[in-house]
Amino acid sequence: MNERGTPLFILIIGAFFILALIPPVVMYLFPAGNLLMRVFLALMVYMTVKGYLGNSPLTLIITAALVYLLVIKHAYLTSSLFVFFYVLLAFQFLSVVIWGLSVTMRRG
Repeated sequence: MNERGTPLFILIIGAFFILALIPPVVMYLFPAGNLLMRVFLALMVYMTVKGYLGNSPLTLIITAALVYLLVIKHAYLTSSLFVFFYVLLAFQFLSVVIWGLSVTMRRG
């Protein structure tokens, strides 16, 4: 790896680390943010399980177990990972859009 690329890599890792720390800090400082994030996480867990299993009693049982583990016991870790992976997903989506635009601009 060249010397110019190493500091950029360290800055990117640092930015991701700071990004992962933002949701727990906001949840700790603002009780309304804590409640809002927990409700949003519970709804996301329910919609994900419902998408995989359909509308059945097993969906509610698995959702209850996951909500207890992810939203009640480990809310700070779950919110941090949720925001982190959605940002990575957004970056990946934008990179595909930029690649597609560059391909069409070269042809035109």
